Amino acid sequence: MQIRALMVMLVAGLAACGQGGTEKTGEMEQQQLRVDSLWGMFKEVKELLRYDMATISERKEEMDSFLQLARFFKEDQLSDDEKSLLNQYNGIYRVYKPMAPAYKEIVIQTEEIFFRIKTLEKSVAAGTYQSQRAEFLKTYGEERQALTEHLDRTKNTLGRLGAVEPTYERIQELVYALFSQKRPALLDGGN
Repeated sequence: MQIRALMVMLVAGLAACGQGGTEKTGEMEQQQLRVDSLWGMFKEVKELLRYDMATISERKEEMDSFLQLARFFKEDQLSDDEKSLLNQYNGIYRVYKPMAPAYKEIVIQTEEIFFRIKTLEKSVAAGTYQSQRAEFLKTYGEERQALTEHLDRTKNTLGRLGAVEPTYERIQELVYALFSQKRPALLDGGN
């Protein structure tokens, strides 16, 4: 009888251990699914970042330089079409001026978010949050909120840059040609 009672207790103990392990594994799977959803949002951000950070910054600086040089033109040196060209160029610059540093910040924050998601994923895989569901949900919620805000900001910034990019590409050479023709010494740094 004692052996039978001992066997029943042993089987019940093993069953309890097995169920606990399944629950813990199920919890880890749920946590990994949540981390995967963060990766999905992160991928969406990365797909939006189609411009090179340095290129955007260089374009802003180039436009700033050309517009500074444009002050050296006398009113009677420019035709109405040339004045219109410079006004369009100035309009593009007004978009680029705040967007260049904003874009750089977005690229840097995207890298930071990558490492935070990677860290969370490693913690889940290591079982760190297995018995700390509330702590995981808090961390996950914070990361999701930050990523949602980052995605919205990225869409807004890239939307504004994308709106002026075709015009920039179309008129940049025209602006350079204007300076080359009217005041080549300004491009060389002379007077």
